[in-house]
Amino acid sequence: MREVAHCYVVVDGRVLLLERAPGLRGAGFWAPPGGHLEPGESPLEAACRECAEELGLALAPAQLTLLRRAPFRERTGPGVNWLFTVTLAAPPSLFPAADAARTAAFFPLHLGPRPLLPWAQDDLLALSSAGPPGA
Repeated sequence: MREVAHCYVVVDGRVLLLERAPGLRGAGFWAPPGGHLEPGESPLEAACRECAEELGLALAPAQLTLLRRAPFRERTGPGVNWLFTVTLAAPPSLFPAADAARTAAFFPLHLGPRPLLPWAQDDLLALSSAGPPGA
């Protein structure tokens, strides 16, 4: 089963999203940083690793809160998307990796960019109506 982990980074009611790089699944769409789990890696570890690889953002697994676990099915079979959030006191310095993102930016939770991956749109609606965990 394919497993993917993503992390919504929230600062002052704004969420950090990446415009996915050309050549990636969902290229040109906006989504939180994330990617596939490596062998032996937990979803929390994967979300932190992906934030470091895609943005140069160092996070510890204990900082993240599970937003939801979202099963999916695609041509190659079933999978699960692990979606986490982290709330930071101040915007971090970001260094988007060219192979992961064309750009990275903060957006109001209630007003994400377009085009936004459909599952990310659902998450932003949930985050904006409930407020981020730990806020």
